Amino acid sequence: MTLLYYDPIFLNHDTGSHPECAERIMPAVGQLSSLAMEPRCRRMSCPGVAEDHLFQVHDRAYYDWLRAA
Repeated sequence: MTLLYYDPIFLNHDTGSHPECAERIMPAVGQLSSLAMEPRCRRMSCPGVAEDHLFQVHDRAYYDWLRAA
């Protein structure tokens, strides 16, 4: 099974001039569709995560830095 994690909020992500940007999302989904793969993908939304789970894998300083950015 292939999972396709997608949420419309991804389209709001501004990465500046980085090549991984929101404008790449819909063409990628379209390509899956044109290859007849989309029906075989299970679409999943990305749920939020509790801070205590984040801190199991990330430092608090990193989290604070990302929130400030």
